[in-house]
Amino acid sequence: MKYILLYFPYELGYLQSGSGVRPIKIAKYFKQYFTDSNISVLIIKGERNERKQKIKELIKNLHPNDILFCYIENSTMPIWFTDRDHIPRNPFIDLKLFRFLKKNKIPTGLFYRDIYWRFKEEYPVKGFKKFLLINLYKLELFVYKKYITHFFLPSIYMNKYVGFKSDKITALPPGGEIVSNNTHYIDPINKTEYNAIYVGGISERYGLKDMLIAFNQVNNMGYKINLHLVCRKNEFINQQAILSSYLSSDWLHIYHVSGEDLQSVYTRADFSIIPRKVNEYNDFAVPVKLFEYLSYELPILATNCRAQKEIIENDDLGLIVKSSPEDIAQGIIQIANPSNLLKYKKNIKNFMVQKGTWLHRVKTIYEVLDGYR
Repeated sequence: MKYILLYFPYELGYLQSGSGVRPIKIAKYFKQYFTDSNISVLIIKGERNERKQKIKELIKNLHPNDILFCYIENSTMPIWFTDRDHIPRNPFIDLKLFRFLKKNKIPTGLFYRDIYWRFKEEYPVKGFKKFLLINLYKLELFVYKKYITHFFLPSIYMNKYVGFKSDKITALPPGGEIVSNNTHYIDPINKTEYNAIYVGGISERYGLKDMLIAFNQVNNMGYKINLHLVCRKNEFINQQAILSSYLSSDWLHIYHVSGEDLQSVYTRADFSIIPRKVNEYNDFAVPVKLFEYLSYELPILATNCRAQKEIIENDDLGLIVKSSPEDIAQGIIQIANPSNLLKYKKNIKNFMVQKGTWLHRVKTIYEVLDGYR
């Protein structure tokens, strides 16, 4: 029996954001990919004391030659602070595993999740705490560069800010799942009212204001295009200054839902929208929601942030516009056209079958890291 080691230096399942979704999907589809093989997928996860015991058992019980490779997904916190209370217990336990892997020439891949701490507007921590954390992030990067064989990034454009060797990086954006009960049908002749969906954060970074202005403009022109906006309740409360002017509009529908309730909102939608502001940080980011939209075969209207623009344009999965209310409004009108929607939906279906799922991401990880053996 051969083994693949997945290492998640944190507890799975308690984060609801994209950062929390990704490792769960990766673990699920690694297990699925190797179900009928002589390869067993081992997962070490959890808080530091739990990981310490599992690492000890791994080193004691497994011969290094039986481990094909190790794949790691880092946290958005420095690796020493990933317990829920952020206390750095057993600070050298991860290093013990990394040294074991390198000493025994076991290929080790790491998905480096985010570099938001390099951007002042994305990292609002102040004073000595900020100084301390930024230096810990830099130390963490130093450790990874010493011990990791190959790096995976949300997009290759992020490497400008982390500086990994160009021949040691692979883009590994999020994935999606083919939703089997997606029965939404667009009638090319009789449809007079369209529904867009937005799911996610609603701070200024995500383009909330521009999106609302654009939908208001479109509906004032005589079109009937609804926006179904799904967000967290606390963010909805915090953004009242922007939202209040539109809450009485008949085209705006707001939800605070997840799971099956969110799925029912998705099935009403004709297309989706990602109105992120174009800036240096958003240029390399790839939202998990982009692939969630594609899972429901929803064409995407998105702003021209570099990484998401490339994904959408390369396979004609939707429409790209500039990040201004006027351009977004014109994009809404253009995408809400039956022939365009049907074309994009057909392309999305092919894209998901060929290369858009979490299972495709697992295959990429396997092919890259197995190539080092």
